[in-house]
Amino acid sequence: MRIGVLLAAASLYAAPAAAQEVLPYPAVPEADDGGGMEPQVRPMPETLRPAAGTEITLGAATWDGRFGGTTGNTISAVLLNVRQRLGPLRIDATLPWMRIRSQSTIFTGINGTPLVVGPSIPMTRPRRQGLGDLTLGASWLAAAQDAAGLDIDLSARVKLPTAADSTQLSTGKTDYAFGVEVARTMGAVTPVARINYRVFGDPTGWTIRDGIATSVGASVALPGQGIFLLSYDYAERTSRFIRPAHEIVGGASAPIGNRFRLTAYASGGLSSGAAAFSTGVSLTLALSNARR
Repeated sequence: MRIGVLLAAASLYAAPAAAQEVLPYPAVPEADDGGGMEPQVRPMPETLRPAAGTEITLGAATWDGRFGGTTGNTISAVLLNVRQRLGPLRIDATLPWMRIRSQSTIFTGINGTPLVVGPSIPMTRPRRQGLGDLTLGASWLAAAQDAAGLDIDLSARVKLPTAADSTQLSTGKTDYAFGVEVARTMGAVTPVARINYRVFGDPTGWTIRDGIATSVGASVALPGQGIFLLSYDYAERTSRFIRPAHEIVGGASAPIGNRFRLTAYASGGLSSGAAAFSTGVSLTLALSNARR
């Protein structure tokens, strides 16, 4: 479930004439099969990216499917992400507003992606909406391609139970995700592989399974500083009531003027544990940047 793609591709070229890392969110695509992944696709060398800069991304996404249950589910989210880059370190915060129409047990996941734990197991209210949980994240470029032959990125994210109890959107617990991403730019193409380990808090009456979420794909640099993204995503099941999620995700991103970037993505589920279909769009504003 690719929220991470929006943020990721959106920030790729947020600074004029220089590429920054791509957060699906949609990142801005963090994956998000309930866990939040952000493929950091880099079609330009790290040395060409700005050393510092602030980005604000506003995105919207929707997911539709049965997730292996007997009833349909429609989930919508509007997400605000603020990201600061300080050399090899990036820190960000994401706050979602969510609307869930479902007869299933679904919570706000990391980065505002849906955390589906009980298809066709209804909660008290079939329609819920409001501000979801706040996610804070940091990532660090541990190795750069110009020195090590690969870009290696380490990341950590924490989802805090900030949503009001009355919305029934939050598990009321803190969740964590720890990730490693490897990328190598070869001309206009950048293959990327990422793995996250997700640790979930257990709400009353539920045991949510910790587990792995992975993404393998590539970005292609297009004329005019555009990019195209394609990936295969997998996430382990979050409970005994749902199957693992397999998805194909495609997205594109292009600049609008010198400070804005528009990103869109769509995904198709390859298993009953994934959304049958999801789509999203985001707009990123680069407020400032400083070159190395």
